[in-house]
Amino acid sequence: MVTDAWLPNELADKLTGRALRREPLYELLSDAGVEVERMRHEITAEIAGPRHARLLDTAIGAALLRVNRLAFVADRPHHYLSILLSPSRSRVLMSQSAVELETGDGLAIAHDARRDSRQRTSPTPGTNRPTVAE
Repeated sequence: MVTDAWLPNELADKLTGRALRREPLYELLSDAGVEVERMRHEITAEIAGPRHARLLDTAIGAALLRVNRLAFVADRPHHYLSILLSPSRSRVLMSQSAVELETGDGLAIAHDARRDSRQRTSPTPGTNRPTVAE
């Protein structure tokens, strides 16, 4: 796993390399008085380039997962993590409360559709919307 982190400057003296080798990030943040209220996750896929293939001990061109995490404190963005991992050795586990399931909160799937030559311009039967060939 390769993790890049963007953290507030005021925590630099508490979140040293030495401290992070001894304790997990969120324990150190908690010890520093940081209370994370919520986290926004984005999961995407990408292809391993030479550097990440070497760091993750996988082949150049192998599929990788990227998990981007934006943490909120006091209802404002606080820190950002971008984690790259090999799906052959890692899994992403998520959970939702019953309320989140009922309201549709907690998990959304964004489909980035691009208009290209495969798109048909004829309307979907019974509607005025175009049909998209995928």
